[in-house]
Amino acid sequence: MNVHAIRAIYHFEMARTFRTLMQSIASPVLSTALYFVVFGAAIGARMGAVDGVGYGSFIVPGLIMLSICRSGPARFSSCCPHQSRTWKC
Repeated sequence: MNVHAIRAIYHFEMARTFRTLMQSIASPVLSTALYFVVFGAAIGARMGAVDGVGYGSFIVPGLIMLSICRSGPARFSSCCPHQSRTWKC
């Protein structure tokens, strides 16, 4: 195992994360919180518990998965800008 390469990749990724802190961490957290607030106010107030599961407990795993699925292509295009022009969704 090449420890030096792993350490270099780790340091590069951590430096990129800190350079793009707003895109990497704050933006997905804010987006997920806005979805929760908007849908919670619009739909959650009208729905009761279904089979003992409240609306908040139901929607949070879906919002986490939405955030994960949206951040994958965004991270790819930020680390490989020359390939993002050919990226097709």
